[in-house]
Amino acid sequence: MVKQSMVLAITSAMVGAFVGVACDSEPVVEDIPRIGIALTAAECPDYIGGATIGNLGSLAIQFYDASGKLVQINGRNAVSFTQEQLLSSIKVTGVPPMTGARVVFSGFESGNTSIPKWRGEVRGLSFEKGKETKVQTVLYPLDDKGCFPNALKKPRFGHAAAVLPDGRILITGGFNEKSNTEWTAINDVEILDPESGTVDRIADMATPRAFHHMTVLPDGRVIIAGGVRRITMAPQSVNGYPDLPFTLVIPQNGIELYTVDYPKVNQRKTTDTDKSSSVYLSNTEVMDFAMAYQSYAYLMSDTSTGSGTLFMIGGVKNGEAQPTIWGADIAVNGAEVTASLSPYHT
Repeated sequence: MVKQSMVLAITSAMVGAFVGVACDSEPVVEDIPRIGIALTAAECPDYIGGATIGNLGSLAIQFYDASGKLVQINGRNAVSFTQEQLLSSIKVTGVPPMTGARVVFSGFESGNTSIPKWRGEVRGLSFEKGKETKVQTVLYPLDDKGCFPNALKKPRFGHAAAVLPDGRILITGGFNEKSNTEWTAINDVEILDPESGTVDRIADMATPRAFHHMTVLPDGRVIIAGGVRRITMAPQSVNGYPDLPFTLVIPQNGIELYTVDYPKVNQRKTTDTDKSSSVYLSNTEVMDFAMAYQSYAYLMSDTSTGSGTLFMIGGVKNGEAQPTIWGADIAVNGAEVTASLSPYHT
């Protein structure tokens, strides 16, 4: 049977050294922080239909500091809640001030508290005395197929995807708009956060692209290169080769540097807005080296900065298959990133 994912929303205000886990039945102390937990089934009808999460028997929460060391709460390795406690308002206190913390949520079925069935993890959290920390996570099944709570905001194909250092997945471009037998590329960008199960629309690329290439630099910035702007559902003839099933139109030449500047849900303040941006590198938008059906590979020569060479190999131009190899040497020097193009073999 397919197990469902569960969305776990937590609001917490962590303060200093007071340690304890309590239910609402205990006396309420106004300055003691409170964690509110709400559990709902993920909306994936193709997988779980109208299933509920009533089989969640208990929940355990563990805290780790930035070094990865387990932080004990009230002398225990985990804060645990029974099924009955989860049905009412609960609170957790005693989490010490931390930055870069990791919190792990383990869900257990009724009658089995030894082996977790679901797990969620949130990284990069900060807990400050007297300040509220909001946490949103998804409990994914460990032993079966689950589902992502939210779908893409815009359907697309021919897009590119890359995992960022913070664990989010960047989705760029692709085809979405069709007119007769032509599909036109888009410049839309979305970002998926497996921790919180959310999908956000962020700033567009500088230009529409599909079938393009993305390289993630160590600092999380992304190099975007190649691709096309249009696809025509008509065969293309290439000298000396069988006809291709469709035609890629208007090769996209420029190399962009995309910067994600929108925090994860669990690190976002209410005042944060999306400041992501994309700029061309060294006027590469005027380059004429790119061809349809070209392949791309990035050789990172400096793994600390991300400097390296983006190889652009082969492709089709004017009905001829190309044997050419171009290289765009990417230099990363702090905030400054430049690209210089040269033929490696023509």
